[in-house]
Amino acid sequence: MSGNNEIKTRILSNLETKELGREIVFYDEVSSTNEIAKGLAKSGCKAGTAVISDSQTGGRGRLQRAWFSEKGSGIYMSIVLRPSIPPEKAPRFAPAAALGVCDLLAEYNIEARIKWPNDVLCGGKKLCGILLESGAAPGGGAFIVAGIGLNVNHREFPDELKTTAVSMSLTTGLLYDTREVAAKLLNCLEPQFLMCERDEDFESLLSRYKLRSCTYGREVRVTGIGRTHQGIAVDFDGEGRLCLQQEDGSIITLNAGEVTLRSEYDG
Repeated sequence: MSGNNEIKTRILSNLETKELGREIVFYDEVSSTNEIAKGLAKSGCKAGTAVISDSQTGGRGRLQRAWFSEKGSGIYMSIVLRPSIPPEKAPRFAPAAALGVCDLLAEYNIEARIKWPNDVLCGGKKLCGILLESGAAPGGGAFIVAGIGLNVNHREFPDELKTTAVSMSLTTGLLYDTREVAAKLLNCLEPQFLMCERDEDFESLLSRYKLRSCTYGREVRVTGIGRTHQGIAVDFDGEGRLCLQQEDGSIITLNAGEVTLRSEYDG
């Protein structure tokens, strides 16, 4: 327990936030930080509570995909949010989280792009994944859990991920203090999350998101559950959803899906 307290102290000493990460629950190993964070949220924990683990045995990304969580090499974090906006605007926090990660990486001179909805890439390979989940406490009170998996000091990946995944360390050749990175990530996320609360602020956030996006303005294929759409990603709406212009000129709005750029599916 004393070791965990020391770790929390190291993270707190680098924090500049007002709310995010001011309450930290740290584990050596868990099945999923998102599952623990959702349990804490239902029990009434403070907004901004961060669940951080050195390892996950059942980490998940979008579409229930497993997330490779090598012990001690990455940031495996889930943050409890209690925003004042209506639940239907909760998807705003996905692009906000992705921008916060990009701001963090810029502090380490790593140039990153965002593939809608919330994959952060470097050199076309996945560096960070984000999983947003919503819920409500038994007595009422909506919450959002923002789960973030960031590859930091990974030196290698399983064979099935070697061509699609990358880490900060593999990108720069350097090793990083994961406690410092965790604190800086929280520092970068807080202002982005605050911008989700007001429509005009979120419009400004989306403008920055477009600049970081490798999806915006591109011809893409979006695969959802049982259906695939193809067209040009012409915009993102006020909730961060993808506006796709189809071949006939019609525009559809998509909440989620797996995006493939034309350069990828045309070879």
